[in-house]
Amino acid sequence: MQLARIIGTLVATRKVEGLEGVKFLIAQPLDKQRRPKGDPVIAADATAQAGYGELVFIIGIREAALALPTPFVPVDHAVVGIVDRVDMVERLPFPSPPAPPLPKLGERGMGGEGLPSVPGCPNPRCPDAGKAAQVIRYGRTRNGLQRYLCKTCHKSFSG
Repeated sequence: MQLARIIGTLVATRKVEGLEGVKFLIAQPLDKQRRPKGDPVIAADATAQAGYGELVFIIGIREAALALPTPFVPVDHAVVGIVDRVDMVERLPFPSPPAPPLPKLGERGMGGEGLPSVPGCPNPRCPDAGKAAQVIRYGRTRNGLQRYLCKTCHKSFSG
């Protein structure tokens, strides 16, 4: 999405099927300081409410065609919102906090530093059963428990 200012309208008496009733606007893309950036573009008004002088946000390419009532119509840009207000912080008045230190690799995987260690594979048929060297974290269960995957036997389990 990109901010733009509506600088005009375009009137077309004949349109492709699916674009009947859609208003075309001339939008001037803007940079972060809301200064003109690049050439103006023709944008289909998906809001059906934008007008001359308004600050809007536009989208381009495939997403523009999906924003209109009839999807996949041949448009390159679409107005998808009218901006009421922009609040922007130019620079933080204080330095950003330092990044936390990376956890150290332990004997059984990611251990120490408050992180749980990675368990060994519980599959008795796995050649690496009980060894944590081939076990990696593999997301979480619906209940929030940590999931693991044994890279040797390709079985997943909760720890």
